[in-house]
Formats: sequence, structure tokens, C-alpha cells
Amino acid sequence: MKIVFSHLKKILPGLKFSSQRVANDLTLIGHFVSSCTKSAGDLVFDLEIRQNRGDCLGYYGIAKDLSGLYSLPIFLPEPKVAFPNNLVSLPIKVTVQNFVRRIMAIKISGLKNVPSPDWLKIFLSQHDINSINSVVDLTNYIMLTFGLPCHAFDAEKSTDKIEWGSTDKKETFVSFDGTVFELDKGTFVVRNKKEVLALPGIVGGKTSGIGLNTKEAIIEMAIYNREAVRLDAKKLKITTEASTRLEKDLDPELTPIAFKHLASLILANCNGKITTSVYDNYLNKTKVTKIDFDPLKPAAFAGIPISAKFSLEALANLGCEIGAKKGNIFPVTPPTIRKDIALEEDLVEEVVRLYGYERIPTNQPISRINFGDITPKILYLIDFLKIYLVQSGYDEIRSWPLVGSSDLNQGKLLPSLKKPIFTQNSINSEYPVLRMSIISSLETQLGQYRRYKLPEEKFFEISKVFFQIGEQYRELYSLGLFNPMPLRLNEDISGLAKVLKVDSEKFRVSISKDKRFAEVLLDDLLQAIIQIPKSRFSIPKKQATYELTRQIITMDANVYSFEKTTPKKIIEKYSKLVPSKYLWQITVTDIYQDEASRQYKYTLRVHYFNCDKETAKKIHQKVFVNLPDVETASE
Repeated sequence: MKIVFSHLKKILPGLKFSSQRVANDLTLIGHFVSSCTKSAGDLVFDLEIRQNRGDCLGYYGIAKDLSGLYSLPIFLPEPKVAFPNNLVSLPIKVTVQNFVRRIMAIKISGLKNVPSPDWLKIFLSQHDINSINSVVDLTNYIMLTFGLPCHAFDAEKSTDKIEWGSTDKKETFVSFDGTVFELDKGTFVVRNKKEVLALPGIVGGKTSGIGLNTKEAIIEMAIYNREAVRLDAKKLKITTEASTRLEKDLDPELTPIAFKHLASLILANCNGKITTSVYDNYLNKTKVTKIDFDPLKPAAFAGIPISAKFSLEALANLGCEIGAKKGNIFPVTPPTIRKDIALEEDLVEEVVRLYGYERIPTNQPISRINFGDITPKILYLIDFLKIYLVQSGYDEIRSWPLVGSSDLNQGKLLPSLKKPIFTQNSINSEYPVLRMSIISSLETQLGQYRRYKLPEEKFFEISKVFFQIGEQYRELYSLGLFNPMPLRLNEDISGLAKVLKVDSEKFRVSISKDKRFAEVLLDDLLQAIIQIPKSRFSIPKKQATYELTRQIITMDANVYSFEKTTPKKIIEKYSKLVPSKYLWQITVTDIYQDEASRQYKYTLRVHYFNCDKETAKKIHQKVFVNLPDVETASE
């Protein structure tokens, strides 16, 4: 977000601090100023706005924050326009109410659209926006000022009968700059009977665009369901100034103020007159949230003396309404523009932010109180299980929590009333649902093991599973195990129960139909354990993590010796001869003693990785074929 310092001072006329001071303060209150550059004689700040601060994607939101910090009033000139309510209504139709939060629109006739004045051209260029004409440029000016995107249609081209709806078939849409888009069925659009006029919150269309010959225009300002805007923008691979803002949680209550300023500017610069009443679709009004707030909590959280008086004044400066005191608690209603404030902790953060993070000392402890161990017991259990299973020969894997709809494994351990949780903006359309069982992820991993020909596949994962019961969303830690030998899997589970000293009746395990996968909900297991044992296993010195991009290549070699030795010593000896970056594993698959020669034959199976087949052959021949105690080598 770019901010022209001189324009910011017009909204905060009492701002007397230097640009350097303001830039530093903006950074300290959370809007990191990444650069300060000169443009057309003005100083321009480039700010990094956090995802939950959609209100600060406009001058008004930034000014509100600085107003709270400096206790300065905001100045906005009163719009010189009155909206008559006795004129004809715009025949606008909204058929997808769940996509729309608020739409305001009006028709202006008798326009004399002209090229933009120099001040407006310069202002837009300072924000990297090209000038089109006065009407279009003023919609962009208001978007930058208030952070609310708006749009204008040529009423003679679009007709008054426009509709906010969705496509019922595949259609072609041409944007204002001539880009052609193929729209899928169900895309959110603005249209008339003939064609799509715009992609709401993303980009306007060519056929209804405003030009210098436009005499009648329908101007509109809208806030939509942000998930719908994001999905369509992502699907069509479009990112615009409008979509960037409408993907955030914006304030519908700010719309009338911004819309009145837009209409006033258009009338002042392009003449014309208002010929319809204002259309205002605002069915789902913003709910007012009251938060119980203890003004002494910011001091307790920050560990520094912040008075209750300062806490209340800081919140009042931000526009919060503070109710009558009840004991030590004040009911606080945040301004509707601050969608990121929903909890008492959010109010505490606001107070500390305005008091100044830089005032918290870094060279002394916040408190001398010695707190007990606050680490959840389940994390100790997870650490123990990981060490135990790795020492038992299992590989730990990490997998996506997202699965396909057909991969939902219901899991015997979960409540029968559970429902899957579908994501609203999944990063991959093929995997739209959060897993309900860890086994579904292990099955996917097994397929990868098989594709890369990994030997002795035996692995586990400890991660979360997700489901919904009624209106509650749940996430639980789960342990998933895979062993290709069902008997060994049962032995490992029994051994784990024995180490944890868990009654077998309380040790609830879900076994797959092929008896090679097992799942244990750790939240349930924790309840059955009297005390988590201290690990008597050493953590491996090297816990390597690998991402395989090629298949494992396997070759055999027969090693002869007149002395009997252990497989471990054989493996250690020959592992030193193979370059470590290519050696995945060596195993002894057979031991045989020839009765005539009394020699012992050890069959080694060598697994190579990080190389192709030819490279593996060369390494194998170099290491094994030329050694005196190795007779043969085969693939």
C-alpha cells in the first residue's frame, strides 16, 4: 500500500511531525514502511499491510490508526451532494445474496466526461495506476482513499437492468483492457440480458466501460463475500487493486460515506445530475460485538506500567465505544471498520501497540515469578513416541492434511456423528477436505514409497485429524503406523502398550481391513496413561530428512569370509566404502556356510539413491567387484 505523505496530512491536518518520524511510527504500530521514495515532488511511503488489516488498504484506515496514536482528529470535507429518495428506482437485481454483503448504486445523467485534471493524474501515477478519464479515475481515487473498490458502467451500453448473479454456463468475457477470459459455470458476475458486464470485485468489462462520450453512468460501490472473490480471482489468475482489497474483511458501514464522496466528486468534475434514488442492498447487517475489557490487563501482558486511564483513552482514540464500568470491567464496542478486533486480547494488543512496543525493556526480565511446566503433556507423549518408533526401525513421514473426497477414511475411533470439514479456498481443487483419519495419508505415502522402490517400507506419522460434530470443529492428534507384515505390526503395537503401561482394554487402536495400517488417537491414549515414561532411548545423532525425486536402485553382492561375523559388522564395513551421498541402505539378506570350503557367504543388498541407474552400477562395480573378498555383483 502506497501513501503520499502530503495527501495523508490533508486527512490529518494537525499532523506536524516529520516524515521520518511518521514513517518510524507507522512501522512500530505494525505497518512496516519498506521504502520512502520521491514521486512528482512528494514523499511516498510503501507500507506492508497485514492480512487482517484490510481497513488499512486506504488512506482513511491509516489515518484512523495515526489518529489514535497521536490523538489527532480526522478531517474529511463534507460531500456537496444530496441523494433524493423520490426518484425512480434502479431496476438492479441480486440473485446470489450469499455472495453480496452490501451494494450501493445510483444513476447520473447528463455527464460531460473529460480527461482527468493534473492533480488526479499525478496522484494515481504515484500509486502506479494509469489515468483513463475523470469518471474512472475518480472511482480509483475513492478506492485509494477509503479502501473500498467502486465501479462505473456506461448506462447506455449496459442498460439500467443489470444483475449480480452467476453464470449458468460457460461464457466468454472481455475485460476493459481487452483481455479475454473463459468463465466456468458458477462464476460470480455482473450482467445484463445479453452479456457479462464485469467480474465483481475483480475487473470491469470492455463493452460497458466508461469513455469520454459517456453521457449516463451507473456508479456502484459493493462489498462481497471475500471467499467468493478470492476463488474467482485465483481460478482466473487475476490480481487487481480491487480484488486485493475485496479479498479482505471490509466494513459495509463505511460504504455510504465513501459512496457519497464518489458521487460528489463526479458531479463536481463532470457535471450531470442524479436521476435515480440510491439503490442500497444491505440484508446481512454488521453485528455489533461488545467485549468485556479489563484496562489493567495491557500492563499485565506487557510487563510494564500502563495505566488504566491510558488503556481506555487509547481505545477511545481508535473509535471504540466504552460503556459503563462493572466492577473492574468495561464493555467495549470496537468500530465497525476494525474487523480484526473480536477478543479482549485484541484490545490488549491495541493498547500495547499504541503505548509502544519499543518501550518494553529488552535488558531485564518481565517478571521474577518462576512458572511451572506449562508444556501440554501430549507434546511430551509425541516426543516419546517419535524416539521410540524411530529406534524401532520406523521412518517418520510428513504428509498433507488435505485429501480427496473419495479418500475420506471414517476411522473407527472417531464419533459416529462426525462430519468432514471442506476448505473454502483449497490450494488444490483435487484435495478439498481435511483428513478425518491419518490412515488415508499413510496410504498415499505408501504409493510414493512403491513408486520410488524404497526397501523395507515401515513408517509412521503423528499429526492432526479434523472433523465436525454439530457446530463444533475438532482437531485431534493421531498416530498412524504402517508395517507390511501384519503380525509385526501387532507385535509393535503390543510393545508400545507395554512400554506405556497401558491396559490393553483402554488402548484403543483402529486397524485397516488389510491389517497393515493402524491408528491411535493420542488424545484418548493420554487419558489411559498414568505417567508418560522418560525416554530410555537415545536420539539418533543424525536424523536425516529426505525428499526423494528418483527411484531407489537396488543391487546385490556376495561377500565371502572364513571368519563368522555379525551382520552389523558386515554392514558397517561396507557402508564406509560407498559414498554416503549415494548410499540409502545396506542390508544382509542371507548368510550361508559352504561345507567343503568352510567359507561363510553373506549376501548384501545395497540400495542407492540421488543418482541414475548407470551411476549406481559404476559405484557398485567399483566398490564390490574389485574387492578380494567379493566374488560376484548382480543387479
